[in-house]
Amino acid sequence: DINSVEDLVSQKAVQYGTVINSQPLSFFESSSIHTFETMARYMKVHSTLTMSSRDGIDKARKERYAFIWDSAVLDYVVKQPPCNLRTVGRLFGKIGFGFGLQKGSAYTDAFSIAILQ
Repeated sequence: DINSVEDLVSQKAVQYGTVINSQPLSFFESSSIHTFETMARYMKVHSTLTMSSRDGIDKARKERYAFIWDSAVLDYVVKQPPCNLRTVGRLFGKIGFGFGLQKGSAYTDAFSIAILQ
């Protein structure tokens, strides 16, 4: 059973990857944690990177492949038909998100106040 990134790295039956030139890939490539460094090398050496998240999801549905992507997206995807995917393990590589507004947007003050609260 695969229940963590450590389990994923220590097995050979299931390939894994993420999207080429993506934030998750950058996370693995810049990590100083041995497990994540190993994962970055594996994905490049075994050519398991996909061109898009849709490609990664489709690959996970059809092959013995674990797709590594944003947890909110994957939590949504696993609930969509044909419901043949699952998420496992704990979150890792947490990143923050921001809001992008047009310069001079009427919403800037409202967003700033809400964030500060």
